[in-house]
Amino acid sequence: MIIDGRSIANTILLDLHTKIENLTIKPKLSVLLVGENPASLSYIKQNEHSAIVAGIDFELRQMSVDITEEDLIACIHEMNTNVSVSGFIVQLPLPKHININTVIEAIDPKKDVDGFTSQNIGK
Repeated sequence: MIIDGRSIANTILLDLHTKIENLTIKPKLSVLLVGENPASLSYIKQNEHSAIVAGIDFELRQMSVDITEEDLIACIHEMNTNVSVSGFIVQLPLPKHININTVIEAIDPKKDVDGFTSQNIGK
């Protein structure tokens, strides 16, 4: 038996689209990208495509590779409190001058799409 993963994924996304259409508030996925890593950009494009097929709003926030850790954390805090953002991803890898653990722990566990915060890993 050959399994067509793309077909199965598309069926799931279309089913989600139907369910999302019936929600009173449309979900929104945001992605924070630091720099222009080609592999990350390719992965993000796939996330965007899947979100659109499922009927989820999508936003990419691209930051300069020179962003300070403090400014990135400030952006994360803004995403944590932004009621229009249902969940978000901080795309890895991050530049060497930014502490990944500090960044991940700044994410509100309720909005942690990847499930990387210590609270979500513990669940």
